[in-house]
Amino acid sequence: MVELKRATELNPKNFDAWNTMATLYMDKKSYTEAKECYSKASELDPSSAQAHFGLGYCLLMLDNGEAGLKAFNRSLELNPTDWKALHIVAMVHSTFCLTRVNNMRKLTSLTDDAGRYADAINALDAAIAVRANNAEVWACKAKAHYALGHWKQALECYNKELELSPSAANNEDLLLNKAACLFME
Repeated sequence: MVELKRATELNPKNFDAWNTMATLYMDKKSYTEAKECYSKASELDPSSAQAHFGLGYCLLMLDNGEAGLKAFNRSLELNPTDWKALHIVAMVHSTFCLTRVNNMRKLTSLTDDAGRYADAINALDAAIAVRANNAEVWACKAKAHYALGHWKQALECYNKELELSPSAANNEDLLLNKAACLFME
């Protein structure tokens, strides 16, 4: 790390040194320091999807979801088939909705949550287009549809999750939600 810091002092425009130092800080879970390094790296090379991804991840770990989402979206503009970024974006949209419901910090309209869930579903569809055999993505999509009252779509997603991960049949929440979908359909 000392050598990398020295490299950035000698040449503050050394993208590789900033990016590598950010990765090492992330490995140590030093997200504040990693964020600063990824921020500098993304300034030096705005076309680096990796730097924007890392910056987004650090911002999420530092509880700055909106800024993290912005960085992930920039990463996806540069690399639209990055499955991990697509999945994280979907999770962030879903989490914003669930956080508002669970914490009741402020009143929001159903339209706000519906828009976030719709964004989550769009990101999940993109992730599925890249990697369709991931049960976790199907589970997330099922929950978003369920939250919106899209019973048929939620049921299809729960069934796909079970097909890909038979052990999910032991998940009580999944089974209850699936039963509710069947009842409501």
